[in-house]
Amino acid sequence: MPPAATEKKSADARENPLARIFDGLLALSAALALWFELTYLFQRIGLPYQLDYEEGNILNAALRLTHGVTPYPDPHAFPNALNPYGPVPYVLVAAAVKLGGLRFLLPRMMVFASLVAVAGVIARFVYRQSRSRLTAFAFGAVFMCVPLVEDWSPVLRVDLLGLAFSVIGLAVFAEHVGGGEKDRPLLAAPWFTLAIFTKYTFVAAPAACLLLLIVRRRWRLAARFVGIGMAIGAVGFGLMQLATHGRFAFHMFGTHADPFSFAMYQRKMADLLVAHWLLLALAAFGIASQWARREVTAAQLWLLMAAVTSLTAGKAGSNGNHFLEFLAALALCAGLGYAELRRRITRPAPALLASGVAALLLCLFVLSAGPIVDPAGRTGGCGEAYEYVHGHRGQNVLSENVGAVVLAGKPVFISNPFVYQFLVANAGWSDGPIVDAVRQHKFELVMLSAPIDRAPAPASIGERWSAAVVEALRQEYHPVRRFGCEDAQVALEPN
Repeated sequence: MPPAATEKKSADARENPLARIFDGLLALSAALALWFELTYLFQRIGLPYQLDYEEGNILNAALRLTHGVTPYPDPHAFPNALNPYGPVPYVLVAAAVKLGGLRFLLPRMMVFASLVAVAGVIARFVYRQSRSRLTAFAFGAVFMCVPLVEDWSPVLRVDLLGLAFSVIGLAVFAEHVGGGEKDRPLLAAPWFTLAIFTKYTFVAAPAACLLLLIVRRRWRLAARFVGIGMAIGAVGFGLMQLATHGRFAFHMFGTHADPFSFAMYQRKMADLLVAHWLLLALAAFGIASQWARREVTAAQLWLLMAAVTSLTAGKAGSNGNHFLEFLAALALCAGLGYAELRRRITRPAPALLASGVAALLLCLFVLSAGPIVDPAGRTGGCGEAYEYVHGHRGQNVLSENVGAVVLAGKPVFISNPFVYQFLVANAGWSDGPIVDAVRQHKFELVMLSAPIDRAPAPASIGERWSAAVVEALRQEYHPVRRFGCEDAQVALEPN
């Protein structure tokens, strides 16, 4: 055996026993947290009510597709449907509805499959760096068990679907770009296109890939990568414009009239970084180690670009889902950082540091399983509320809880009052059609997220209905029932 090979084998023999201890500790803690997280997640997935305001809107858009109607109709027409996402999630959810019926269960399972796909890609990247299946499993589980990700995992939203397409594209890019003459990064372009046509903010991964080609001075390959991506996107956009008589562009780009606050973004990002300081420290260690060797990777650039695209969290209507891609990139870079640390644990000081990191990760994993205490969340009274909507004599229902109306088989008058209200407030739209319908008692039933009998109206009401609509409801309708259900707490009927 050559001396170099003997030396390498000897080094591996010194490293492996200690490395395996840390790997086992990480994997054990990850498995424990994942068990709690999956228990909570599947209890939430099975609930037959909408868990989030947007779930009913997405289900309504998918139902339109199953009836042969576009999810992108005339935005000014009533009944009104405003669907601000790309066609990919609506088509997928429509297929799930056709397969499993008009329920939330199968579409949510599709979101869960996307979560597993993202975790799998993260694990694959970490394994390529560490060559440890236990370490790869642990950091794939990190992403799944982060509390913010845990909150959004059982919810029918488009973010995890788009993120899955994005990370698959990143993995395909990494697989086919190694610096050789036969590199084929163009294979990643269709996946990135699917991600952008799910939600157009998913540009961080393709931007990172482009930057990597530029850093490596692969100018011709970078131009081809941009060209094929833009060509696929242009064809898709053109076809959607033709199919919707030019309305697709407004739905996808013109429905975000809620204001932006950079200060709000700063607060959210600061809180996020403080809460995930350990992952941030591991990622910083890994990136610094790679930079010391003059290595620039797609993972590093993805984290940077995901931090930039997470600026959308500063919009008034944005929630924690706008940080999911950043958290995926952070979990990946933290895993790569730990793999870097793991390679150095043959010396006493790094060994002590690694053991401390493993212990802290154990605490992180276990504590992240906290939300299992209340899987029903704020849906405890939704069974009664949904039955009330379903059994009500009226067919015309104005509801903030769109899911209740869709599942009752009744027409949706306005599918996204939040979007409509900000178009009224900031884009010069008129709330006259809604006010007139209220004053004419067109709705036999109104379901609101909060009572409006006292002024000023609660914040949740003000974000979804103009002052004129709220005043008309106060004058023309009266409360008849109350429920403990998200977005369906108060039932109103005409005076």
